[in-house]
Amino acid sequence: MPPLFLPGTIFIDHKAAAITGIAEQKAKYFIGMNAADDDEDRIVCFVLSTENNPEKLKPGCNKDRAKFFSPMGTFKFQTRPTSVMLHRAAYYHLREIIESGTINTVETVSDMIARQIRNCIDKNDIEEFGWELIRDSLR
Repeated sequence: MPPLFLPGTIFIDHKAAAITGIAEQKAKYFIGMNAADDDEDRIVCFVLSTENNPEKLKPGCNKDRAKFFSPMGTFKFQTRPTSVMLHRAAYYHLREIIESGTINTVETVSDMIARQIRNCIDKNDIEEFGWELIRDSLR
C-alpha cells in the first residue's frame, strides 16, 4: 500500500508564516520531498515561488542559485513560471497537513520530477535528518 503522503506532493498552506521571518501570514505553495504514513512523521518541504526573472534560469536544476526552475506547464496548477527554493527546508508533521483546515494538497508531481528536484538539493543546505528522509524516500 502506498504511503499517505508521497514524495513530490505539492500543497498550499493558506496561513504559512513568512519565510522572511516577518510575522505576516499568507498562502504559500510547498513541495514535500519524502514519504510519510504516521501522524507524527516529519515531511521535508521547500517553498515554491513565482519566478520574476525566468530568462536568467535554465529549466530544471540551477544548483548555483539553489533553485529548481519550473517553466509553465511543469505543474498543473501553475499560472506563472515557478521556482522551488532549495536554500532552506521547512518541516511539517503529516498530522498538520491532514487535520489543518488551512492546508490543501494540489497535485503530486511525477517520480522523475521529484528525483530531479532531489538531485538539485545541496545536502549541506538542510539538516542531516531532513536529507536522510528525502534520500530514503527517493532511492
